[in-house]
Amino acid sequence: MELIIGCRNKSEQKLLEIFLVNFEIVNINYEITLKAVELL
Repeated sequence: MELIIGCRNKSEQKLLEIFLVNFEIVNINYEITLKAVELL
């Protein structure tokens, strides 16, 4: 959401959407949250 809000116009938003298609969405659960805190 922050990335989309940071886009200055529809052109930047379209480029962002093309870029983000390369990433997998991972649902965050308790174990993932613990690992993320551990890595800080």
